[in-house]
Amino acid sequence: MSPERPLLGQSSRRRTRARTRRGLLVASSAALLAGCSSRNGTAADRTPTETDAKARTTTSAGAAPSTPAVTADDFPFEAKVLAQATEESPARLELSLTNDAERTVELGFQPRPPFGGVVGENDDGAELVIVPDNDTVSPGGATWTGECWVREGEVLVIEFLDWRTAEPGTTFTERYSTYGRHDGDGDGGCAPDGTYVFENMVMGDGGQFLALSLSLELADGRLSVGAVDVEKPW
Repeated sequence: MSPERPLLGQSSRRRTRARTRRGLLVASSAALLAGCSSRNGTAADRTPTETDAKARTTTSAGAAPSTPAVTADDFPFEAKVLAQATEESPARLELSLTNDAERTVELGFQPRPPFGGVVGENDDGAELVIVPDNDTVSPGGATWTGECWVREGEVLVIEFLDWRTAEPGTTFTERYSTYGRHDGDGDGGCAPDGTYVFENMVMGDGGQFLALSLSLELADGRLSVGAVDVEKPW
C-alpha cells in the first residue's frame, strides 16, 4: 500500500505504572486457542496467560531460564491519526511499538503486531472498531451513512500468537481503518462523541507481559488520539 499523506498530525506518547482497569484485564486472561474469535458487543480481548509465556522459555530440563527484566519504559507505544473520514475512506490511524531496551527480546502479539485490541468502548457502551490493514480481522459490512463509516455484524479476529524477535531499535508499525459499531443503545449507527478505550496484552520472554492501552477521542465526528499507555501488570 502506498504511504498516505497525513491530514492530521495528532500523536500521543505516554506511559504509566499502574491502573485498576489493567488489573481487571489481567484477571480476565483465558487459555490460548487457535482459530477465530467473535467479538460481539464487547471491548475485551482474550489475553495470554503467565503460563503461556513461561512455557515459551522453559528449557528441556523443565526450568525457566533467567531472563533480564524489561520495563514499560523500554517499549514506547505511539499513535497518530493519518486522515479523517471522508465519503471515500474511513478515518485512518497508525500505531507503532518500539523496542528501546538494550537487548533483543521475543514478543508474542495477538494476532499481529503492534496491537490487537480492535474493539473500543466508551462509558455508555458505544463502540469503535479499528481494522488493521493485515488480514487478521474481518471488517464486516462497511458502509458510509452520509455522516460516518459504520460496520455491521460480528468482528471476527484470528486468534493466535505471532512471535517476533525484536532487536534493539526495532519498531513494529501497522495502519488501521476506523468504524462506528453501534451507538450504545444496541442500535447500529455513527458512534457518538466521546472517549473510546482499547486494550491489548503483549507476551514477552521470561514470563513477562506488556499491557497496552489506547484511547481515541471523537469530537464533532473528528478523530484524535487521547492517550497511549504501556504497563507491566506484574
